[in-house]
Amino acid sequence: MAAGQKIPVLDIHAVDHCNFHCAGCNHASPRTPRKVHDVKLYVPLLKKLAELTRIDRICIVGGEPTLHPNLSGFLAALPWQHLADRMCLYTNGHWLLKKPHILMVSMRASN
Repeated sequence: MAAGQKIPVLDIHAVDHCNFHCAGCNHASPRTPRKVHDVKLYVPLLKKLAELTRIDRICIVGGEPTLHPNLSGFLAALPWQHLADRMCLYTNGHWLLKKPHILMVSMRASN
């Protein structure tokens, strides 16, 4: 990567598992065991990466990230503003109507 060149996308897994079993899932979520990732593992790596480059978009993915038991804490703890231009949450949308606070949490975190 040339100096000053931006990384287009960085995916961060909040969880590995999913509530659906989609045949074409490119994250192998239907076949992976239940795993919730601790944001504390990502923070030092992201801080180091911020010293080296910028990222156009950080995507919070899974599995299904809305299955993370503390998604709001996970999103709040990511130091993405120092590293990326945007943050997005990739979800199958299943929980957004049942737990509308998830959408509000992700919108606050991305501002």
